[in-house]
Amino acid sequence: MATSEYAKNLAKALFEDAAKENELSGWLGEIRLVSDIVKDTSISSVLQKHVVSFTEKSKMIEDRIGKLNPRVLNMIGVLAEKDKLGELENVSIEYQRLLDTHHGIAGTETAEVTTAIPLDEEDKLKLGKRLGEMLGRPVTLSVIVDPELLGGVVIRVGDKLIDGSVRHRLQTLSKELI
Repeated sequence: MATSEYAKNLAKALFEDAAKENELSGWLGEIRLVSDIVKDTSISSVLQKHVVSFTEKSKMIEDRIGKLNPRVLNMIGVLAEKDKLGELENVSIEYQRLLDTHHGIAGTETAEVTTAIPLDEEDKLKLGKRLGEMLGRPVTLSVIVDPELLGGVVIRVGDKLIDGSVRHRLQTLSKELI
């Protein structure tokens, strides 16, 4: 998944601000939380309404996930105003890459993971660790929920595809039986 220049620049600005406040990891957690909740169409539709005030939008988000850093909250407002909430996932990925580089972890790979149901943080950590072991380098996950996927998981890392979906397994079984 290619990260846009817009998301890269926004992540860099956030990263620099977080570094000044010595809150690099904390801001990453907040960005990820917000990125996850705006995938809920009921939330994103309200955030994109220009008639809803920023104060109301901020309250709705903080009621859902707790108090956020004002700079992170402002970023959400800017993205909503510009109809770019879809960039939040890319901002999260780029911010993670910057954090990894800051900690001396170069060569982080991004894995696009598609599942039928949302993964909790523990599952994301386990999957990221397992993929990192398989690839021999750190992996950042970009999780996409696709309810049309019957079950299982589809993972794309660069030009590699790991199809562990139920549909793929059934197709393989069908071919073996014929």
